[in-house]
Amino acid sequence: MPTRARLRPVRRAGVSFESIELPEEPVIVPGNTAVDFRLSPNGWHLGGYALPMLGVENLGAIINMPYAFMANTPIYYRADPDSTLLEGTSEEVQLGVFSHYNTSIAGQTKVEVSVEEEDYKIVMSSDLNSIYPQRTGGVESTQIEVKVLKENEPVARFPLELNVNPVPNSGGHDHHDDQRPVGMLTSATGETDENGIFTTTFISSEIGGEEWIVASSLKTNHSDSASIKVEIPNLSNFSNIESEKWRLTGNTGSTSYGPCFGRELQHQNNHYLTSATKNNLQDAIKSFFNWTGTEEGVGNLVVGMNDMSLLKGGLFDICSNWDIGHNSHRLGIDTDIDRIATILNNTTENIDLRAEENLYLLQKLEEFIRIKGGVRIKSLGLHFRFMEN
Repeated sequence: MPTRARLRPVRRAGVSFESIELPEEPVIVPGNTAVDFRLSPNGWHLGGYALPMLGVENLGAIINMPYAFMANTPIYYRADPDSTLLEGTSEEVQLGVFSHYNTSIAGQTKVEVSVEEEDYKIVMSSDLNSIYPQRTGGVESTQIEVKVLKENEPVARFPLELNVNPVPNSGGHDHHDDQRPVGMLTSATGETDENGIFTTTFISSEIGGEEWIVASSLKTNHSDSASIKVEIPNLSNFSNIESEKWRLTGNTGSTSYGPCFGRELQHQNNHYLTSATKNNLQDAIKSFFNWTGTEEGVGNLVVGMNDMSLLKGGLFDICSNWDIGHNSHRLGIDTDIDRIATILNNTTENIDLRAEENLYLLQKLEEFIRIKGGVRIKSLGLHFRFMEN
């Protein structure tokens, strides 16, 4: 509720309106509703309209006329001339400042005003419709511009509020709650300038996905929105490659993984890579598979291809709780490989690549990956990263 102003009586054209206390139960007039009002139930009326002005102290003033109401003046209003009069106040949350069509009866003390919808238009745009998640090294912000027009003319000092809303389950996160991080705006409220424009900057969070920025009027029911994709662009789905040379594993189902023990993991789209990494990785794994089928190997080994990056990159929260999981896996250039491999067409024998007797197999796997531009990253598991060309 705006701050109620205590103003001196306004005296214009021989008319005086003294300040009167608000009713104990003031009735709130809905914004942009066709209504009329008067100072007494049987008062004279003047045709006009209301311009909603939330946040202005002297709400209730009639503008563009030779006189004005005091703020906090009780009024009587109705939806049309034949309906029942309702009691309210000239200081309304949504109705606000009153204007008019006709000044020919400006000397009358009994006033009734009809209210019409204001024809505003809010148009929002952004410099970029796709930016990178935080901590990924790309452009992580974009300028947002909101323009307010009335009859195609810019409207200055128009109050606005902006909100950021994530698209549920976007970015490869098959879980959603109100704790999901969203990007921030450097200014979320303000007024348009003399050109009818309000600008702010949107800065991404670490989470990849899609977010909607909604610009709403603080004085009408008008709004507009813009979609911003927070993503590593052009990631490709490794799981689209059909091959017997590897199996896909990873971040779905209940887990015994220490930090997430007993938790349901919800990232079905966990095998996304850049196109270059996708090609280099599959070439390396195919070479390893073929080599293990020779006399030097143990039979064609099928490795488990575990977590890579999510659909839109960014933070890969292993435990599906928006907390840090993988410290990397944000850019589409990382992959985990399971330590347990299986021999093709042999369901009874597993090969532990980290067992001492099998270290030569792991070294050979690392060699094939290194040839294709990848390196092993020190971690608890078998984590590899490819350097983009």
